[in-house]
Amino acid sequence: MATIRIQSGWSSTAAANPGITNIDHTWISSYGSDDRFHNIGTTEESITFTDISVNGWVKLENQDPTNYVQVGFSTGVYGIRLKAGFACVFFLEPLATIYLKANTGACRVRVTHIGAV
Repeated sequence: MATIRIQSGWSSTAAANPGITNIDHTWISSYGSDDRFHNIGTTEESITFTDISVNGWVKLENQDPTNYVQVGFSTGVYGIRLKAGFACVFFLEPLATIYLKANTGACRVRVTHIGAV
């Protein structure tokens, strides 16, 4: 079993919050990983993680230069807009399915899943 450090951060240059920086990290014990590229079209596609028995961290990375991808956790309901060239990281609930749909043209999306407790 491997130990992995996951880190995220942001900073602000806005006049109201100059120099605000937030960096957070966590250490996890890994129970396997899955790293794949998916070609997401303009009709809804679902991704379920069956190779890893314990859900954990998921990273979605839209590698398309122009189109965004809609992301949701229920068919037809998308609460996340993953802009071109952007990524998001979140902890996935057990047995959850991710639903994705590209905006105007197919997008290459890298999906990385790390099983953890």
